[in-house]
Parts: sequence; C-alpha cells; structure tokens
Amino acid sequence: MSLVRVVVADDAEVLRSLLCRAIDRDGRLEVVAEAANGREAVEHVRALRPDVLLLDLSMPVLDGMEVLRELAGAVPVVVLTGYGESDLGGQCRDLGARGFVEKGAPMQAVCDALVAAAVGS
Repeated sequence: MSLVRVVVADDAEVLRSLLCRAIDRDGRLEVVAEAANGREAVEHVRALRPDVLLLDLSMPVLDGMEVLRELAGAVPVVVLTGYGESDLGGQCRDLGARGFVEKGAPMQAVCDALVAAAVGS
C-alpha cells in the first residue's frame, strides 16, 4: 500500500512540527508539505494534489473556513481545531470536511482520522 500524502496547515510552528513528525512516523502517512497560513495551504493542495489536508481553522491570511470554500471538495480535509466539533462541525462538513480532531488529541487519533478521510475518498 502506498503512503497517504498529507499537507499539514497550522500557523503554530511548534505544533505543526510535532504533527509532521508524528505523521511521518506513523508508517501509513507522509507529509508532502507544510503551510503556515491558509493561502499556503491552498497553493500546496493545488500544486501537489495530496490525498488529505490537515487544516487548522484559526489561521492568518485565509482562515480554515475560507480554505474549505476555496478548495470546494478538491481534497479530503481533516479539521484540526481548538473548538468542539459541535461548534462548527456542520458548517465545516457542508464545506467538505471529512473529519475533525481537537487540538490536544492523541497523535494516533490524528493519524487515524487522516487515513480514514483519505481512504473514504
């Protein structure tokens, strides 16, 4: 089985770095790009056509909701958020999000959500 290609988009550099390391160690996934803002996320997805995007909702330049609107289902998205899924879940799902992971969740849960979103595509 080929690795699931992931773009990681989070403006918090330390968290983004931790996420990338955990994803690369998983064995099922590989990080193909990192984005520090929403515009970079959109550009990486369009250029690299990853299998899944891990997207923070609260980001500069374009926030996560704007990224979801711009990509309009072009890639499966797992939303990484400090908010509970119930707060924005329906709206994100309407815009194409396939999964949600709260910040602070175990890294295994993040990786499992990414694989599930990619496989479900």
